Amino acid sequence: MRDAEFPPLPDGLPARCGTGSEQTCFWVSDDPLFRVGGPWRGLYARRAESGMYPLLLQYTPGDEDGPWRSAARRASGAVDVPDAAAVLRRLGRRGAYMTGVDELAAPGGGCGDPDECACVLADAYSERGAWFLGLARAASGADALALSGWDGAANHTGTEDVTEVLRSWEGRFGARVVALGFAEVWVSVAAPPVTIEHARAVAAEHEAFCPDGIWQGPGDLDEYAEGLVGRRVWSFWWD
Repeated sequence: MRDAEFPPLPDGLPARCGTGSEQTCFWVSDDPLFRVGGPWRGLYARRAESGMYPLLLQYTPGDEDGPWRSAARRASGAVDVPDAAAVLRRLGRRGAYMTGVDELAAPGGGCGDPDECACVLADAYSERGAWFLGLARAASGADALALSGWDGAANHTGTEDVTEVLRSWEGRFGARVVALGFAEVWVSVAAPPVTIEHARAVAAEHEAFCPDGIWQGPGDLDEYAEGLVGRRVWSFWWD
C-alpha cells in the first residue's frame, strides 16, 4: 500500500493481514480471516481516533479475491448524493407493484446501543466462516460502503442512492453497516420499529431501496413488515 497516502494502520490487525490494496481510501486484507469479530470490535471502537471504519467483506471459497480487489481499484473519494427522501420517492415510483414513499418513516422506538448492536452482529456473522477485513477512510458505515467501490445494487440503482438511504437510517434507526457481500448489505439496527403501523412505513422504504428482498422473499409487503417489528438486523440483496 502507499503508506504516504493511507493513514497508519491501527494496531491489532489479524496476523494474516498483509499490505492490502494499493489505493488511498480503502484497505483490504490479503487473506480471508476466521473469527474476525474481535478484531472488528477493536477497530470499530477506535474508528474516531484512526479515521477508519471496518467492514466484514464476504468471502466465497474458491474465489480468493472475491470482488474486493477490483472494487478497491474502483474506489473514489467522497460521494455527493441527494437527500434520502428524494431518493426513496424516486425509487418507489419505478414499478407498478411499488407502494411508494411519500415521506420518511419516523425514527425507531427501540432503545438499544447502536455501537453494541453493531458489535453483536459482527461477532455473530464472523462465526459463519471466513471474511476479508476492510478499512475505509470514513466516519460511518454508509460512507465506508461508498468508498469501498461496492456496486452491488447496480441492477436497481446507483451506490450514491444506497449510501444516502443508509445515512438516513443511521440517524433514524441507529443503523450501522457491518458487512458487505458482492450484492448484499448487512446492517445492525438499534432502534427498529416496535409497532406494525410503523413497520409498514419502514417496509415501504425497504421496498423502494431493495425490492428483491421482498418480492423474491416473502412476496407480501405486510408479511415483510411484520418481520421488521423489533428486528435488529436488516439484510438486503439485489438480483
